[in-house]
Amino acid sequence: MDILYLENENLSEEESLKLLLQLNSPNFIEKLDAILKPKVYSYDMSEQLFIDVWEKYGKPKEIIDIKKINEIFQEIAKLSKGQILIDHYSSINFDHITRIEFKEPYIFIHWKDFNDLRKKYLDKSITEEEMRDWKIWGYSTHNYMMMHIDKIKFIQYKNHIYILILSNLIPEKEVKKQLLKNNEKINVEDNIEELYSEYMFFEGNKSDFIKHICVVSNLPYYTCLIQPKENCNEAIYSKFILLKETFNNINERMKNVKKLLLSLEESDNDAIIAQGNSIRRIFEYSLKHFCVYKEIDLKIYEKYGHVTLGDLKKVLKENYLDINQSIINTANKLSHDSGITVRRQEVLEFWEKVNIIIENLQKEIIKELS
Repeated sequence: MDILYLENENLSEEESLKLLLQLNSPNFIEKLDAILKPKVYSYDMSEQLFIDVWEKYGKPKEIIDIKKINEIFQEIAKLSKGQILIDHYSSINFDHITRIEFKEPYIFIHWKDFNDLRKKYLDKSITEEEMRDWKIWGYSTHNYMMMHIDKIKFIQYKNHIYILILSNLIPEKEVKKQLLKNNEKINVEDNIEELYSEYMFFEGNKSDFIKHICVVSNLPYYTCLIQPKENCNEAIYSKFILLKETFNNINERMKNVKKLLLSLEESDNDAIIAQGNSIRRIFEYSLKHFCVYKEIDLKIYEKYGHVTLGDLKKVLKENYLDINQSIINTANKLSHDSGITVRRQEVLEFWEKVNIIIENLQKEIIKELS
């Protein structure tokens, strides 16, 4: 290995060492070349395109109207000619989309269409090379992602613009209704820890060989982002951003609850209890997210809304955390008509205890990523 020698009186020993390590890194030349000769991107792959569309809609921080979300996606797809990056939490990523399909409330982002190869296969005009290329994609005709979007969020992270997608849960029964209908299922693969399931099926008559491979983004977290190719970051950063934004979403909800609690009169018992119930829901949401991340088997996807705090307490005690029973008791008290007046201070104390647990769970995940 070549040893690079650096002597610069303006650099400290630590700075010199860091620079030496950078200079000896395998991709240093590529990085240096990228700095000295930055690639010039056309408008269809530029940051400016995303910014222009964002500004056209008034630069909102978030958008929850699914029709408007579809409009924005369609416009970006058209102006970019499909030259955008789609990164899923699972590290599934694509650098081109063919079309966006809207079947309210679902959005389907298509990234591969091999219908021409399918037709060639059927009329026996397909070449060996085409067959080899097609095999990589499982001889599929259509490859796409299905999402039920709760909202999208525009962020600028390290001077790069992203559109983050917060998904809603899509029940398995609803997925099958939308995708399978009279079609023939080939395989379903659940990757819950990666926040998706993959459905593979034949459309219509199997002999027509119209094979679909659909990634269903089916859990209620930040699962996917869209970014321009200019100044793009690697998929590993996308996963970190999505995870961080799910934390931010949880923390923001908790802050809003506390703010509302502090604004309530002591006599407004129904409103106080309602905020206590909100704390319980956020708590459950956070615990379920932790279980998904840690790959704790709770069959979350099959029975998301039926997993109780008691279930979560049990599996977390076996693995990571023993939740004090008094917290569970307070949560239950706030969810039912107990016949007892609940004071605001009691709910605030419940908020504090839950918030500490949420913070610790997030620290555990961040520590693992560090």
